[in-house]
Amino acid sequence: MRGRAGGFTLVELMVASTIFSMVIAALAAIYLAAFGQSGRTFREGRTKMMGNMAMNAFMNEVGQASYIEIPAKNASGTEVSGCQNRRSATDGGKNKAGVNSRRFHLCVRTTNLAGSTLCNNTLPNPQNPLNSPPCLFYYSVSSAGNCPNTDVTPATCGANSSALGSPQMLASGLEIATGMPADTYFTRNGGAGLNTPEDNVVRAAFKVTRPPWGVHPKLFYDVDTTATAQFGVSP
Repeated sequence: MRGRAGGFTLVELMVASTIFSMVIAALAAIYLAAFGQSGRTFREGRTKMMGNMAMNAFMNEVGQASYIEIPAKNASGTEVSGCQNRRSATDGGKNKAGVNSRRFHLCVRTTNLAGSTLCNNTLPNPQNPLNSPPCLFYYSVSSAGNCPNTDVTPATCGANSSALGSPQMLASGLEIATGMPADTYFTRNGGAGLNTPEDNVVRAAFKVTRPPWGVHPKLFYDVDTTATAQFGVSP
């Protein structure tokens, strides 16, 4: 009798192909689920990180300031700017000689920053903008002399400053918090009397968001905090 020739029959090949396809499909499902979860975790972590960076910079700078220039008392807007080791708006001198002065400036840019990938929702992916305006930028500079003046404005927010140098972007995708006036991220509502304790208090309130992406919903991280400047306190 003639023995069976080597190789596989057509039926065996079809069965093996079916089993192989089922295994690959199962592995693909596991991979996609793991990848999707990893992407969601990354987006959540990034959103929280930006919210914490924004809140920490605001608390640290305002909490150590001896002079708040922007916003003025009973005013609000898109900027907070002030100094450490500065006496007052009238003379601009130091609280303490021999100690550096330091200017800080936080500002929210509400439009794209031309030529930059930091705050521009046209780059690199309009379908999933990672750095969409409004964006929060942070400037800081120290001086051996009196506190430097700021040359940053809402129109130049995010660009390099001749007085304060290059900024750091702290957060993007900002939305105005519920109950805040239009175009307002910072408020300073002073008391009725001159130089009352409430005059020192500045509030930051906004949401850091991430747009929907695939099956993942829109993300929100609320920042709503106040800080009190140390007016009249020497370093």
